[in-house]
Amino acid sequence: MEETMTWISRARRSLLAGLLAMTVVGAAAACGGGSGDGDQDQTLRVGVPIRMLSVDPHGTAISDRSTLTLALHLFDPLVASEGGEITGRLAESWENVNDTTTRFTLRQGVTFHDGSPLTSADVKASLDRLFAASTALAPLFATIDEVKIIDEQTVEILTSRATGSLLTNLSMAYIGSKAQIESGEIESRPVGTGAFKLEDFRSGERAHMVANESYWDGAPKYERLEFQEISEDAARLTALRTGEIDVTYSLPPDQLDQVRGFDEVTVESGPSATFYVIWLNNARKPLDDPKVRQALWHAVDFSSIQENLFGESAVLAKAPVPQPVFGAAQLPGYTYDPQRARQLLAEAGYPNGFSTSIQWSANCCANIRPLVQSILSAWKEVGVTVEMQEKEAGQWLDDLLALDWDMNIQDGVVVTQDAEFVLGRLYTCAAKRLGYCNEEYDRVIADASEELDPQERQRKLQRAQEILWADAPGAWPFELTASAAWRDRVSGFGPPPTNVPDFRGVSLN
Repeated sequence: MEETMTWISRARRSLLAGLLAMTVVGAAAACGGGSGDGDQDQTLRVGVPIRMLSVDPHGTAISDRSTLTLALHLFDPLVASEGGEITGRLAESWENVNDTTTRFTLRQGVTFHDGSPLTSADVKASLDRLFAASTALAPLFATIDEVKIIDEQTVEILTSRATGSLLTNLSMAYIGSKAQIESGEIESRPVGTGAFKLEDFRSGERAHMVANESYWDGAPKYERLEFQEISEDAARLTALRTGEIDVTYSLPPDQLDQVRGFDEVTVESGPSATFYVIWLNNARKPLDDPKVRQALWHAVDFSSIQENLFGESAVLAKAPVPQPVFGAAQLPGYTYDPQRARQLLAEAGYPNGFSTSIQWSANCCANIRPLVQSILSAWKEVGVTVEMQEKEAGQWLDDLLALDWDMNIQDGVVVTQDAEFVLGRLYTCAAKRLGYCNEEYDRVIADASEELDPQERQRKLQRAQEILWADAPGAWPFELTASAAWRDRVSGFGPPPTNVPDFRGVSLN
């Protein structure tokens, strides 16, 4: 399995049907509103597989991957977390004044898209707005007490206690203009400091951007970046094959081989921080009993499901967070053992099983319906009958947050590539995300959060995962590999490990 996780494939096809392909691409560009070959050559068109919700970097949708993708290109954070390493973005340097105070010195000469200079007042206004918002990211910033302006180029962040994940968490905090925050324009017509300027945004349809020629980190190598929402897989892959789009990602596992057969298209896969999770509502009977939850895990042959449904696109999970993530544990899997599952159900008082339901979002996930059907078939064999509930994305989210469900299946991603992003936000007693509460777990994760030594922090994060694995508040069947495909004129791109693609360094040939 580890070989699969580290596997990276590259498939290139020779240039065929030259004039015909040029004709098709040109026609697609014309249909897309392009203004000729020059415009086509300087425009990168991206097929987005999920709904594009917002361009507000601090709004309720900021934890959504499509919103994060747009924010990445329009804004900058103080620091970035890249491959487990913290690098400076708008912050040129930083230092720990003490265990609860971190001082940031801003990069000189950075301007917003409207030409106004970046100052510490913009940083404070942005962070204050984000920290005050009731978003899924709020737990990341719970220990922050104050953002303090020292001078125009210096800010300090004061926390209530030592916070080992502070810098990693700040990589999710994008900086906008104080003037726009005060006027409200940041919600729909934001100006950032990022590599691209927003030209047009239509929620659920498209986002068009133009290059920021004054970008502090070097202007992009092409003129326009256009995101087009194409949630239907067949339509998205057809658009890639015909040249209507240049690149897409999160490819359906059962169509990878088909895409490898496209002329003038490159396909790559690689490790990711994305995973599948089955949450069980621990506040509802009989799922409040650990024996019932463990029985459900033992009842399913996830190895066969992985092989038959996902192939190279997934590997069996070894922990509640994927292996490429900082702090990931390596734990022994729950063996497929239907007899043990029946025994545990009987011990819990359900020798004949029980009935329940499972929900998922209609906007979710590769192979979601056949996956659910396979799992439910296995549960039926041990007496557990489950009603399937596919819900519209908005209704699903409302019900999820209200704990109005029995079981819930979805994919997740550790965007910061730090285990605390998942462990600290979702499974503490205070989180109230799935009715799970274990005081020992809370103590361990709190200790990990305060730990400043990376090795000791990693050990504590791994201990927290051991507790989760044993309690089985849910089941973590698979880690998903990242996949992407792009036409041969695109270079400098690869599969996004967090499903938040970065097109800032792309070149068009």
